[in-house]
Amino acid sequence: MNLSVSHEFLPHKPSCRASVVMDRFGIDFGAGRHTIAENLELPIESGDVVCFTGPSGSGKSSLLRAAADELAKQHGATAVLDIERLELGDRILIEALEVPVDEAMQLLSACGLGEARLMLRTPAELSDGQRYRFRLALGLSHKPRWLVADEFTATLDRTLARVVAYNVRRTADRTGTGFLLATTHEDVLEDLSPSLHVRCGLDGRITVEQAACLLADRSGDTDASQPHKRDACATGSAKKKALSLARRMFLTTGSKRDWPHFSRWHYRGHHLGAVRFVTLLWLCHPPSSILHPQSPTPEDEQQPTAIRPDPQPARAIGICVFTAPPLSLRQRNRFFGLSGRWSSAGIAALNRQLVMLSRVVLDPTFRGAGIAADFIRASCRACPWPWIETQAEMGRLSPFFEKAGFVRVGAAPGQRRSRTAHSAIYGTRRGPRGTKALLTEATHRKSRYARPVYYVFDNRAEGRGTRDEGPGPEDGG
Repeated sequence: MNLSVSHEFLPHKPSCRASVVMDRFGIDFGAGRHTIAENLELPIESGDVVCFTGPSGSGKSSLLRAAADELAKQHGATAVLDIERLELGDRILIEALEVPVDEAMQLLSACGLGEARLMLRTPAELSDGQRYRFRLALGLSHKPRWLVADEFTATLDRTLARVVAYNVRRTADRTGTGFLLATTHEDVLEDLSPSLHVRCGLDGRITVEQAACLLADRSGDTDASQPHKRDACATGSAKKKALSLARRMFLTTGSKRDWPHFSRWHYRGHHLGAVRFVTLLWLCHPPSSILHPQSPTPEDEQQPTAIRPDPQPARAIGICVFTAPPLSLRQRNRFFGLSGRWSSAGIAALNRQLVMLSRVVLDPTFRGAGIAADFIRASCRACPWPWIETQAEMGRLSPFFEKAGFVRVGAAPGQRRSRTAHSAIYGTRRGPRGTKALLTEATHRKSRYARPVYYVFDNRAEGRGTRDEGPGPEDGG
């Protein structure tokens, strides 16, 4: 793509005040045009993430629009979508994205709108930063060939800006959508990993930097006929790239007292029951080498660090709560092949060998940023129980439990249930004189339409526990 961009230096309509300015600064009527770029070669190809950066007034927005116009000429006007031209409407966010509901939730989460309360608001009820993120999600829902966004992440706090940039890169890699972005902020470049970086200066100089692997690929040095090599090249590395902020994250143990801070982002129920173990995920603001794991293995390099007893000043951004397991679960019985009545000895054995991961909550800023699976895996490895189970409705929307090392056992059928049938899915508690107690009325009311997926994590490989067999009731009965 070859671009020449310029505009008239003189005002379109002469005026007395314009003449005063021209006289004061020595500008005559032969000043001509102001040239931003002349015969600038931009090697843009489908699926590229192109980022124009530079200070305000350097011409990056003009170049962005010129590139978008050229792509529209090449591929058709409907192939290029500028998010500023979108009509936001007055429907709630989850309805405004005219794609299947699960896909809409994923798009909103990827753009930093993963909190349920935001999905149920209208665009008019959002802040400027939230509305900008909604424009990104709305644009992606139209599945254009190219998405154009000026002032990219300018209205966002810089932590969220990095998360959104990271998700834009992942979206481009996953869907093949190309992005034309312009911003004054270069702190997003590491997570954005642009295929093409166009840096504009106030002195008129323009530099074009292309990802090294793409240069090799397009010059024939890389075998682009192999899809896995093209994918690796698109991200700048053969290894999956993690969010840059992950280097500043670490784990500590927590307690039940830490739950209220995160309960505002959990909607079903806040009663935790018997808490056995808690981990907290922290974001340390000043980077420090002490936060890296000791003697990391290759698979651990992109994961949160091991448990640390002395956290530096930081912000808690995630929690995993492990609780005593319910007395009986239908999917658990299926996985472990359990049957028979529970005795006191059997219940004691169950509690020694099994714990339930009953709460996983991330600060909404970091949802969809690819850290949930690593956080869960690191928390499970730190948990001193040989078997860990969990049930999650979100298992239907994202495979992060599978990525964390859990085995998917099965899911509940989609139907309205009585409290008795509901308790068979979510588990019963031990009631008076050893009887089974059903779910509370409040829990039943909030979850009666849920279809949770049941998972099991085998933690024995990490040296947890001493028995090889799974938990089970005593024989007989």
